[in-house]
Amino acid sequence: MNGRESKAGFEKEALPHLDAVYRFALRLSGAPDQAEDLVQETFLRAFKAWGQFTPGTAAKSWLFTICRNVFLCRQERRQRHDEIVVENVGREGPGPNPMNPVWASVAGVDPEGEFFESIMDERII
Repeated sequence: MNGRESKAGFEKEALPHLDAVYRFALRLSGAPDQAEDLVQETFLRAFKAWGQFTPGTAAKSWLFTICRNVFLCRQERRQRHDEIVVENVGREGPGPNPMNPVWASVAGVDPEGEFFESIMDERII
C-alpha cells in the first residue's frame, strides 16, 4: 500500500470516528482541553500505525483502545512525576509541590530586576 492509498484508507476508515473518540476522551479526562490533546495524540498514533490496521475491521474499537492507552500512559507519567517531585523536593504538606525540582533553586531569582536596579541612578528614584 503506497502513501496515497494509506492516507485515503485512514481518512475513509478512521476519520468518521473523530467525534466518538472525542466523546470517549472527554469521559476519560473530564476536561475539554485534555480530551482534545488525547484525540490529537490518538489519531497521530493511529496514522503512524495505519499499516498494522486490517481494513474493514472495527476501526472505532481500535481507536478507542489507542485513546485509552494514551490516557493511561499520561496518568501513569503524571503519577510518577508527582512521586519524583515529592522525593526530590522533600516537602511535607497536603500534597506534592508542583514545582519542578530543577527550577526550585532559582524560583526567587529576578535577573531582570537586578539589572534594572544596578543601572538606576539614585537621582531618578
